[in-house]
Amino acid sequence: MRKIKGSFSEADQESFVINFLGRTQNGYYVKITGYRSTIASNTYILDDRFGLKGVGLEIDLNRTNEYNSKRKNICLNCDTLKLNSKRFDKIFMESHMIKNICSDSVFCD
Repeated sequence: MRKIKGSFSEADQESFVINFLGRTQNGYYVKITGYRSTIASNTYILDDRFGLKGVGLEIDLNRTNEYNSKRKNICLNCDTLKLNSKRFDKIFMESHMIKNICSDSVFCD
């Protein structure tokens, strides 16, 4: 596997994704927990350097805000166990570039 130089992931997860996809653009990801938006992140380089579209899901509002202040893609403040998939799909596909969305009432039951 070709390792991606500059990756912040702890076990080369970003390199695996890029190698597995066989491409570096036009992809999507979902990051469960927005904790550590850059350091030791398994997705940072995917949106920062390769332009993949994605969304983070984080239950802690402070971590959500930190993620949104440092990343191109959004992190939603939401309990993933209560996530409403239909609402999430609509928001993800139509508004993935919106920043600082913090109301879990929009995305969760």
